Amino acid sequence: MNKNYPTMFVVTALFYLAILGFAPFMGQFLPKTLPIALLFLWAFNALEGKVRSLMLAAIGFSAIGDISLTFAGDTAFVIGLSAFLLAHVFYTVLYSGYRSKKLNPLAGGAAIVLIGYAGLMANFLLPHTDNLALPVALYLSVITLMGIFVLISRLPTWVVFGALSFVLSDSLLAYSLFVSRFSLDGHAVMVTYYIAQFAMLKGMIEHQLNEPLSEETAINSHSKS
Repeated sequence: MNKNYPTMFVVTALFYLAILGFAPFMGQFLPKTLPIALLFLWAFNALEGKVRSLMLAAIGFSAIGDISLTFAGDTAFVIGLSAFLLAHVFYTVLYSGYRSKKLNPLAGGAAIVLIGYAGLMANFLLPHTDNLALPVALYLSVITLMGIFVLISRLPTWVVFGALSFVLSDSLLAYSLFVSRFSLDGHAVMVTYYIAQFAMLKGMIEHQLNEPLSEETAINSHSKS
């Protein structure tokens, strides 16, 4: 069954992208969130132990954020932003446990570039956010921290690619919401977002399959037998 989740994810994601041009429409949150729900099920079936718990929490809060951001208004936006903030907190906690013992200079340089990018984004974006400046700044800080931990980790390239795609997706969304709409902005945001979530999960599944069983995973496996 696990082999079917990637295919189902791609099919449902492409379906939503195909109908996105008709947005907003009644029940839009259902096809929008379905690909993420499939990732949740994939994570539940393919991962184990603490990794599974943290990934499920991150994907689950992402789904809540997806639903909230489908609706208009500041309240829906704050709920959605808070949900994604919590998702990135869980991602950060997870990735912080995979720091490399010896920092790769290239990874360190990439982390510095990401910090610089976040600073430029804050300087450019926050003046446009009015009363939402504080929560947006907090969110920007957390997703940057998540990206840093991934860059200095020993995790697969899939996870790194996914985390950076998430940063790009949120950058596009923030520009569209607070600065100016642009052609196919919704599609650009959702394509990079779906890629991000898929890549981060695929990378963690590959990593857990290739890593020796941790003590926690061994205990969990023993308790199931």
